[in-house]
Order: sequence, then structure tokens, then C-alpha cells
Amino acid sequence: DVVFDTPLEVISNLKSNAKTLSFSPDCNSGCTETVSLTRNNETVSVSGGKTVCVIGSNKAFDVSFGAGGGTLRICGSNLTIQDLANNKINDPMSIIITSESSVTFDDKKGTNFNQNNNTIENYGEVIFKGGINLAGELKNNGSMTVTGGFTTETQSNPVTEHINNGTLVVNGKMDIGSNSIFHNYGSVKTTDLKVFNHSTFINYCKLHVTNDYDHS
Repeated sequence: DVVFDTPLEVISNLKSNAKTLSFSPDCNSGCTETVSLTRNNETVSVSGGKTVCVIGSNKAFDVSFGAGGGTLRICGSNLTIQDLANNKINDPMSIIITSESSVTFDDKKGTNFNQNNNTIENYGEVIFKGGINLAGELKNNGSMTVTGGFTTETQSNPVTEHINNGTLVVNGKMDIGSNSIFHNYGSVKTTDLKVFNHSTFINYCKLHVTNDYDHS
């Protein structure tokens, strides 16, 4: 017989407060519109606050955000986003990669998704070629690989906040910009890490910097 001084439900609540577990959405419900990719080089448009779900495999396509913003929800394997266009609007924009999905952002100059109201949620496997510049919120619950730099854009209202619950590998420099907050509950491996003044990096788990660590 084992006696616990603290009830199990209390322990569960304490753990949940430290790390909020998330469950992946899918493309079976909650979609305003569903796009089935049948050929390469299609353009998927997201606007008017709609949730546009994309299904398919082994296809390359472009994404264009328009007035009113919205959510791009991806359910598919070996998909490639060639161009992420018209994402400089101030309306909320969100990209969700669902579990068991694999997506590559293939912009050799780097992916910019750096407006205040932007959100990226990853529950599957995502690769950013050429680096990424992110503002708003990042929630990585899967596997994320960045070839190039990873930069958190400096924002004050709202504050840029990134949460890693999965695996993040940065083959380049990881910059945590001023007024940014980064929580690592999973594993982060990066070539270089720079934490700027007035920014916060909180490591609860594994952090591996292979070259330079600069906390200025």
C-alpha cells in the first residue's frame, strides 16, 4: 500500500500550470473552406477571418493572406509552401501544421511572418529553409528545423512570446529580440544563441548551443 500526502489531482494541476498540453486540431471539423491539392503551384487564399484547411500530399503551393486575415490549417504529408505572400496586413493571421503532417517553407531568402497578430502552431514536422523571422506567437508541439537564422521580431504590444514543447533545431543563429519571451519545455539545439537586452529566455528542459552563447 502506498499513501500520497498530496492528492493526485493537485499534482496534476500543478504540472498543467507549468506546461499547458495542447492537442492538435484536424481538417475534419472547424474548416470554413477545404482545399484539396491536385496539382503543383496552386495558390491558396486566406482572408475574411476564415479557416482554410489544406489537404493533400507531395505537392508544392503558394499561400496568400488577404484583408481580414484568417487561419491556414495544413493536413498533409510532404507539402511545400513556395511563397508566403501578402502577409504584411495588421489583421490576425495564423498557420497551423497538424499532427502527422510534414511541411517545408522553401523560401531561400527566409520566411517572414512578423506582424503583431501572427501565430504559428506546429504539431507535426516543419522545416524552414533560409531561416525565419517571427513575431506574435509560436507554439511548437512537434518537430521544427530551421536552416539559417531564427529571429523573434521585437514587438511591445502584444509581446512576442514563443513556446517550445517539442524539438527545435536551428542550423544557424537564434536571436531572441528585445521584449520577446521564449519558454523551452522541450529540446532546443542551435549553432549560436543571442538573448538581447529586455528579452527573456526560460529553459525548463534541454538547451544545446554548439558555438556562441551571448546573453547581453
